[in-house]
Amino acid sequence: FKLLGLIWSSFLFILVQSDKCTTDFCSCPPFLQNPSHRSLYFTKYPYMDHYGILGKAKDLHCCVSGNYSSLIWYKNGIPFPWPHSSPIFYAGNKSLVLMDFKSFDEGQYTCVASDGVEKLTHTTYLRSYELLSFRHEPIWKIEPVDVLVEEGSSVNARCAATVGPQFDELGTSPLRSKWEDSEGQKILESNRIKILDHFAKDDMVLETIMNLSNVTVKDAGPYTCIISNGYGVIGKTIKVVVRSKKNEPIVETALQKLLYDQLKIIQRIILLASESPGDINRMMKIITNKLKI
Repeated sequence: FKLLGLIWSSFLFILVQSDKCTTDFCSCPPFLQNPSHRSLYFTKYPYMDHYGILGKAKDLHCCVSGNYSSLIWYKNGIPFPWPHSSPIFYAGNKSLVLMDFKSFDEGQYTCVASDGVEKLTHTTYLRSYELLSFRHEPIWKIEPVDVLVEEGSSVNARCAATVGPQFDELGTSPLRSKWEDSEGQKILESNRIKILDHFAKDDMVLETIMNLSNVTVKDAGPYTCIISNGYGVIGKTIKVVVRSKKNEPIVETALQKLLYDQLKIIQRIILLASESPGDINRMMKIITNKLKI
């Protein structure tokens, strides 16, 4: 139950922090952990490649956590400032945005964070493309993330990708998006499930949102967002986690529910063992019956 409380508290913290997502990418969950307990580490996965749309705004992020005293950006090995390029820095230099992305903004960008003792470095290569010449598989704009929801409430799972023109040379639309369940079956709309698709012509981004209302524990489990165009398919699986109204640990499958019931029985055996050892045999018979599936 302490673990359950910790999970729920973390979820509430994420909700509070969500308002920052529109202004500070590095403050928007999900976050990477720091398994090696380093003084400096990345809170977001540092991708090796980025793509920018010519004439549009493009941002790069160096989401560093820790007490760093300096964070410097380099382009092709040259520290800022750079000739021709005038990016705007924000969030303590962790993010930069090129307001009008040009072909000369392409190149190798490196961020170097230092606390005076340790240095953390990441390099990414920024490439450009024109929307009308988009000729490859979709590129994630918003990757789907795990969601935690309380039983009986509603939740949205969303994802979006840059897909290129809505129509090809023949005037047909090659764009597709869908959500699949754990068995690979397409999620269909019902009185509790709504699928909302939106295509933004300016950025040529296809977004799909799965809305689950009046959520039950049976809705818990993996869901996959899939987006495709005429050049390829991308997909990512997330987990919908449901918190029971009974304040029990999160239940995702019937098997987990069964295991949780067995855990409660074992806990009772331990309690009885300390009070009345003679009742252990009776409880073991109950467990044996419970394990018969």
